[in-house]
Amino acid sequence: MAEPRTVWLDVDGTAETGEPAFFPESLANMSLPPLNRGYNYNFPLFDALESAPDVDATAIWLFTAYDAKGGGNTLGVLRCELVDWIRADRPRLGIAGVATVIDPAFGYGPGAYYRSVIEPTERAVLQKLSLSPNSDAVCLAANDEIHTLSPADWTTVVTKTYNEVLKNEQALVEIFLGQSSRQEAWTSGNQADMPKMDKAKLARLCLGAPALAQTASIEKVGGSQRGPARRVLFLDDRKDYIAQVDAVCQELGCDCRCVHVTPDMNTKGAFLQKISPPSPSSLGCVVM
Repeated sequence: MAEPRTVWLDVDGTAETGEPAFFPESLANMSLPPLNRGYNYNFPLFDALESAPDVDATAIWLFTAYDAKGGGNTLGVLRCELVDWIRADRPRLGIAGVATVIDPAFGYGPGAYYRSVIEPTERAVLQKLSLSPNSDAVCLAANDEIHTLSPADWTTVVTKTYNEVLKNEQALVEIFLGQSSRQEAWTSGNQADMPKMDKAKLARLCLGAPALAQTASIEKVGGSQRGPARRVLFLDDRKDYIAQVDAVCQELGCDCRCVHVTPDMNTKGAFLQKISPPSPSSLGCVVM
């Protein structure tokens, strides 16, 4: 029997779909964590994830194109706020971590950059917001301090300014892309096709991480051995990210069900139909 699918869940436009257009709904959302923030968390999606039969609800990864610059202001949804809300409102769902497109450059595995740098940045901006109760949004200044964590032991606090955080992140990315640009441009067949941090690289990292590999017996397929099965459910509102992840999963032999999240998917049943279709013949990437 196949292991349930590990969930890779996009945030903007998928797990959170923008502040409601009508004040009563916005006011209702503001009574939930994060307090006084009118986020529109995708309730039908989370309802579906709680009951989908082929999903490991204890292994949900936020799978996000996000960096320290995005975490340094309250203009959009902060990932720590979403994690706090899931833990408070949906305790049956387990967040394994927040995997970001910076993880491949950081070099400590999926979720490490968020834990080490981005979450401390988000907590710093929320602290700044708490000191400005009449402000709709705040941004970190260059000299604001961030108490980052060392990935070497996760207990050592390394205090940096926000400017240092951003500069260090830029350097990480430039070094990583510089090392891989020749090979990737050659593979693409277009020397002008310079690489960038994206969800393809993040998917490749995650599929190589033991914590995300599902265990199964080795099978003989066409006379050759196939390694441990890996099964993933990936939800995103952007087709370009879906194409990136699907291509990597196909290349690496991962059984990935991709679901393109659209505004018309506004009920639990609509999500369940895509997440766990009744017909085995419908397996594969679902882009509708």
